[in-house]
Amino acid sequence: MDRNEAAEKYLQLSTSMQEKCIEGILDRLNLEVGEKVLDFGCGTGNVTAILAEKTGPSGKVVAFDPNSERISIAKKSHVNINIEFINAKIFDLNLENDQFDKVFSNFVFHWLTLDEKIKTAREILLKMKPGGKFGLNISSDLPIIATEIFNQFSKKEKLYLKEIYICETKSKWEEIFNKVGFEIEVFNFFEFEVVTENIDSYLHWVDSSFYGKFDFKSTYWKYVDQIKVDEKPNGNVSEKIPTFQVILRKPNKTI
Repeated sequence: MDRNEAAEKYLQLSTSMQEKCIEGILDRLNLEVGEKVLDFGCGTGNVTAILAEKTGPSGKVVAFDPNSERISIAKKSHVNINIEFINAKIFDLNLENDQFDKVFSNFVFHWLTLDEKIKTAREILLKMKPGGKFGLNISSDLPIIATEIFNQFSKKEKLYLKEIYICETKSKWEEIFNKVGFEIEVFNFFEFEVVTENIDSYLHWVDSSFYGKFDFKSTYWKYVDQIKVDEKPNGNVSEKIPTFQVILRKPNKTI
């Protein structure tokens, strides 16, 4: 699967999953009309559009992602006057400090190394207004079925995946956020359940989620008898995503 196909599949298959994953955290983030919001790692813009709807025409959402194929789809799919999509990494953005009321990030930080996590969190803190809030969904581990497939990968594939999909413990995340200067308001763990139409839809979703870098589909069918899948009587496949849901706050400036 090439990068363009991966981006298209990601848009097609991830919309309903993302909407389900963000329900609780957006309530806690308490977005208000007129606010300025930063969407870190916006992908194809599904969540960005929801953020823009909540902030209204008088608000503004700046959404960025380093994946050019996903940004291209986002620009075509979500033509909102209060959204600005940018193809860039956070350190390449020319954004003023202390300007965003809220920041949101949905399953992005596990793609960063530990050093990148610290530097990125620090950069986001700088861009937020004092008292502003940062809501995150963070993968705490591979999805359950994906882990079953991953266990059948070659040694080389396993090593590569561990190099690019880097999860941290709760205590490590707390250390990072405290070190950077955030106040932690909420830090919960739970497993999101997402449901796809069938096993093929699930495999397309997981392949596209990993940017087409791995062939989960072929690996699954090669080792199908050894992989446990929660398949419903109607053919639907249920996947669980181990997740940390976090709300951070930038402290008010002190005189």
